[in-house]
Amino acid sequence: MSRLPYPSPVQPLHGGAIGAFVYSGLGLVCAAGLFLLSPPGEGQARRLLSLLPAGSVPGVAVQGPGAEERGNPAARLLSGELAAEHWELTARFASGHFLFVGFLMTNIGFGDRNAAVSGYVIEPNGKKHRFHNGRREGEWILSPDRLHITVGASQLDLSHMPYRLQVDKQGLRLHMRFRPQHRAVWAEELAPPGYMLDVLDVAAPIEGTFWVRGMDQAVQLSGIATFTHSWTNDLGAKPLWRRIEFFSLHDECPFYAVDITAPNGARTHWTVRRLKGKEGDIDESGALTLSLTNEAMRSADSRYPVPGLLSFDAAGTKGQVALESLVLRDDPLGRLPRLFRVFVSLLLNLRPLRIWVSSPFTLSLWSAGQGTAHDSVSCQGTGVTAITFLNPMPLPQMERPVRASEVCGAHWGVDQPACWP
Repeated sequence: MSRLPYPSPVQPLHGGAIGAFVYSGLGLVCAAGLFLLSPPGEGQARRLLSLLPAGSVPGVAVQGPGAEERGNPAARLLSGELAAEHWELTARFASGHFLFVGFLMTNIGFGDRNAAVSGYVIEPNGKKHRFHNGRREGEWILSPDRLHITVGASQLDLSHMPYRLQVDKQGLRLHMRFRPQHRAVWAEELAPPGYMLDVLDVAAPIEGTFWVRGMDQAVQLSGIATFTHSWTNDLGAKPLWRRIEFFSLHDECPFYAVDITAPNGARTHWTVRRLKGKEGDIDESGALTLSLTNEAMRSADSRYPVPGLLSFDAAGTKGQVALESLVLRDDPLGRLPRLFRVFVSLLLNLRPLRIWVSSPFTLSLWSAGQGTAHDSVSCQGTGVTAITFLNPMPLPQMERPVRASEVCGAHWGVDQPACWP
């Protein structure tokens, strides 16, 4: 595996370790924007680019695979000045562990082709283990086929089956293997224009080992994962306020749904479901009706509303998801030094927040096509809902804020605090 010869006109600010921390933080900020499907607006982009050193944004950049190669997990190497590309793995294991991890490539920041990795392993008792790496252009490795990414101690290898995720840090080691079972599916039209989302597998078997300092030996893990690949090259895309994703992470009832809220309050929904049959399984995708109930205030800031219930109703899909207990709350800016955090927040006009919630569900799935021989299925289980805010939602777009006393204890479990801090 060889390092691609990208020029790096900007030198590290304060050496490798500090530079890695800073750019990891920048990567997390960029990832927050990508999670909500949008880079900053054009005016913000000009303001950002005006602060970059001369020559840090090349006039000509490498152009990656074309739009016709949907479903290909290889890096696109996009040319846009605020382009971003993201691979995300969401997994639940039979032991009760959770894994949330994202790899990011972006042209945002000082220089092009910056990369960052951020992830969490959550133990069954709720203990959280975070890992992250960030590298500037020229300081991380991409294989010639663009399917093997190495960012510091973190690697994502998509060059052959099974795919591999490997993290080898001093106090944490994570070695995972996962094998997508079906061809990728994607939405032909998903707001905003220029944003692409491929679901590489809605329910891939995943297994491996996890170790942190203090353990006598590594823990063996096996479970189900959803793997997605998204990217945007559109400088002028308008920011979106919120993205809600539900992952069933259920072998008998594989299902993924996404709900996107734009600044004007307009919402877009899309889903992927897998149906099983005697002649093989098929993945179907399409639009659906998704309604939200009890968009409640669970923090001191009511501009980050979280629904208590998701209801699905569409051809081939019917069901409900209850957002029951908080698994993880993450402020992508929270780990940056305070002065730098304020600077980035003002510069990019971002105040992001990510939340993961354990979510019991009931689903009924059947084929929406004609003449199909695939089985209908009804199931119950517990999945994960991920809610991402690029910015606080404007109050006029919200339903009536529900008082914390109405919902916090009922929806977030008896072991949760009355409301989030």
